[in-house]
Amino acid sequence: MTDESAWGDLGDQDASRAHRAMLHLIAGPDETVRLFTHRLKPRPPVDAKRLDRLVSNLGDDDSKVRERASAELLEVGRPALGALKKAARSPSLETKRRARDLLRRLELGTIIAPGRLRAERAVEILERIGTPAARTVLEAMQKSKTDTTR
Repeated sequence: MTDESAWGDLGDQDASRAHRAMLHLIAGPDETVRLFTHRLKPRPPVDAKRLDRLVSNLGDDDSKVRERASAELLEVGRPALGALKKAARSPSLETKRRARDLLRRLELGTIIAPGRLRAERAVEILERIGTPAARTVLEAMQKSKTDTTR
């Protein structure tokens, strides 16, 4: 397993795959801290304009635009609930269907977006590594409310 494949697996819903990736990354602490320093980025701010654009894109004619909007709204997580509740009353059947599906998934917690999983698992890895460099990355994550959408 490479560090890059382990990075990808950290966001996997399959806990056993993510666990193997975590063990791999813990085994190479210096490389992992460098990887996380480059890969962990602050989450974009959640603002009304961005949410409106994403919700509007749920009903786009292009399926790729709809899928990307759905994925981004999952990444936004609970702060998107209000906009999704409004969209669930949309006259557009596609927007309504997607909004209701996202609401169900976010409210039930059945799915956690890959970027959020990576961030949570990265915190655990860095805590286990415990070096001064790892603590520095943890502090930076705390200050910036880090997510890993990349």
